[in-house]
Amino acid sequence: MRFIISDETVNRYGYRILSQGMSTTSFEKNPVVFYNHGTSTLPIGRGKNLQHNTLDGTISMEIDFDQEDEQAVAIEKKAERGFLSACSVGIDVLETSTDATMILAGQTRPTVTRCELLELSICGIPGNRNALRLNGSQAENIEEILPPIHKKTLNMNRAFDQLNLPETAEDENILAQLASL
Repeated sequence: MRFIISDETVNRYGYRILSQGMSTTSFEKNPVVFYNHGTSTLPIGRGKNLQHNTLDGTISMEIDFDQEDEQAVAIEKKAERGFLSACSVGIDVLETSTDATMILAGQTRPTVTRCELLELSICGIPGNRNALRLNGSQAENIEEILPPIHKKTLNMNRAFDQLNLPETAEDENILAQLASL
């Protein structure tokens, strides 16, 4: 069974991860798969055949469920029947950016430009709608690791004064005044 484990869309927490910045080297040496990020429990499977698709920015992987573990077999069956069809990555954030060219519509936190994949989990509700959640204690400190982006609010009063327009001017009036300049 292959799962998309990450892409570059804005997730439920208001940030996104650049796929080319996700290091999977260590994970591939120990490709643990858990259920709901239960890293203090035994893994339910292992990942294999990890693929980075540079065309659409997705990272996908097959999951080999542990056939000797009752919980793993039950989760696999639920996945096969479509009752569990999502997964979530546990990452270590290494670098972020608030550069405006890296921020997408609806994004409220920095873009994760470099991170390390620590684990993958099968879950009911993923952070990434297309298949992300920070790992362990980092999830509790999301404000510290990825603080909200504060967009500068412009005081337009001076601009209205310079254009000889009231503060209630409509877009058409503003554009007409700018065009006349």
